[in-house]
Amino acid sequence: MLDKIHRFLLDEQGSISAEYTVLTMVMGAGSIGAVASLRDGQIEQFTIAEERLSIESDSSGANTGGGG
Repeated sequence: MLDKIHRFLLDEQGSISAEYTVLTMVMGAGSIGAVASLRDGQIEQFTIAEERLSIESDSSGANTGGGG
């Protein structure tokens, strides 16, 4: 088994495949991290906007429910 691993590491084609695999994994993890960060930022902004709209509508008396 160690002999096969040693030959794989010495073989340039195997090394190139391994490098591309690692590069692909790093780029995928970076992309996922970037999307997650953008998503979290958008969720925070929507939460702030929702709170502001709730406060504004409560203070204006529009949602008092006094139908009459």
